[in-house]
Amino acid sequence: ARLLGVRGKRAARAVLAAMAQQTPPQRLVLGDAAFDAVTETLEQTLTDIRASEALSRGADFRALS
Repeated sequence: ARLLGVRGKRAARAVLAAMAQQTPPQRLVLGDAAFDAVTETLEQTLTDIRASEALSRGADFRALS
């Protein structure tokens, strides 16, 4: 029986290659659609955080002393 299809084998090879790196990635996003979705979400999150940078930094406890 086929346990892994072509995509599954490709994913398994990618995971093994990532684990064999000198510094393996903490996160590994597999596939074009997944990569695009994750990077878009992270970019939007970073944009949102940066939009509130002054407010966020103003709440620093060291800034109060």
